[in-house]
Amino acid sequence: MMPLLSDETDLITLTTWTANWQKDTKTSNQILALMLDFDGTLAPIVDDPMGAALVPGLLPVLKSLVNHPQIKMAFVSGRSIDQLRHFLSGMQDEDTLFCGMHGGEIFNPKTQTYLREFQSDVVKDTLPVFTEALVAALDKANFLKNGIFMEKKNHSIVMHYRMLDANYHQAAVDIFHQQVDALKTKSSEPFVFKVQAGKTILELLPAAFDKGDCVRFLMDYWQSEKVSKSQEASARRLFPFYMGDDITDEYAFGAVNQYNGLSVVVGKPLTESEATHAIADELAVSQVLTTLAGK
Repeated sequence: MMPLLSDETDLITLTTWTANWQKDTKTSNQILALMLDFDGTLAPIVDDPMGAALVPGLLPVLKSLVNHPQIKMAFVSGRSIDQLRHFLSGMQDEDTLFCGMHGGEIFNPKTQTYLREFQSDVVKDTLPVFTEALVAALDKANFLKNGIFMEKKNHSIVMHYRMLDANYHQAAVDIFHQQVDALKTKSSEPFVFKVQAGKTILELLPAAFDKGDCVRFLMDYWQSEKVSKSQEASARRLFPFYMGDDITDEYAFGAVNQYNGLSVVVGKPLTESEATHAIADELAVSQVLTTLAGK
């Protein structure tokens, strides 16, 4: 784990670094691989997941960054591709990548094509069975009417318990894990799922979905793009810069650190963090990105 500096110290460090990067782009051979989480990073976390919205004024900054000749950009989120297309509708015509389901699916909104698309009959058949059993158990505990929100995605199911009385959080978590254990016991196939914890959420999703793997995929993809374009472009070095707020982003931080990049945790991490830097909140993210855009 990396020792985190104070929010204010790291914010000054990052805004200084981004301002210098912006000034040096004309003489630098560096291409910035900018990877951003959505909830808790670009958009404040809200009780209703479908009520999320970008920090005011951030969209023009993102548009400026994605059109910078020395920046490659991707949004890396646990959201589905459809949700990212909804929340980031202002980026639909830009040359960026939407990495949904923790990178299990990767979509280019400009070309309307998938770089990664997930299909599994086992996942498709198993999730409804698990969801039905989980909902019944939560209903029996009288949690569904008292703050539990179930979110169904294409390849996962998420239990949000932020609005449940905090005294019952552990009970809801225990029910979720009990149903996962029951599913494992009943399954005659190799278990292809994992439980992913987040900020007052639990998600059952395919074990292959991992933000660290997504970072490595993006770096390889952008590197291959450079090589195919020109000798000058291929000589430029990719430098990864990742910002995220949740436990799921720790895998991405670890991957970015392997490339000696910048990894930034937003807000106070729930555990010790792999991130090299920490900043306070989404407004601090907006400040760093605005400086990077030269605005």
